[in-house]
Amino acid sequence: MLQADSARNRLVGIGLVSGAYLLFTLLDGSAKWLVQRVPVIVVAWLRFLLHALFGGLLLFPVRGLALVRSSHLRWHAVRSLMFVVMTGLNFWALQYLQLTVTASIFFSVPIIIALVSATAFGEKLDTGRWVAIVAGFAGVLTIVHPGSADFHPAMLLSVGNAVLYAF
Repeated sequence: MLQADSARNRLVGIGLVSGAYLLFTLLDGSAKWLVQRVPVIVVAWLRFLLHALFGGLLLFPVRGLALVRSSHLRWHAVRSLMFVVMTGLNFWALQYLQLTVTASIFFSVPIIIALVSATAFGEKLDTGRWVAIVAGFAGVLTIVHPGSADFHPAMLLSVGNAVLYAF
């Protein structure tokens, strides 16, 4: 059993986060390669099929039928629909944009979350947080440079993906 604050627990956490970043990198890289050859809907379907297979193989032995039971089916359906739309938007954008551009736009998610939290939930954003938000947004704009000739309408797909992810 892991202790609440142990060195082993921290190492396990670091390993899990590192593994997740590796898997997400592989997912986006393979999606970028696949959407050049296969329709987006097929790539998205393949992602969800593999996700369900691996997740089921890992979690079903541990959770059994409790894995598929829910007392909040409506919220799970909404979240699933948002996830499908986000994946479709991201993979569609990857047909036209470099992976670095879609990833850079996705880095605006914390900015969107902070702004929504401040306006919708009354979270207090002090000067330091506002400076960080503006600096982060400036960094995103520097990478994407929407006013230049490099702007592509598919960037709006990535922005939509970021907004949905923030919500």
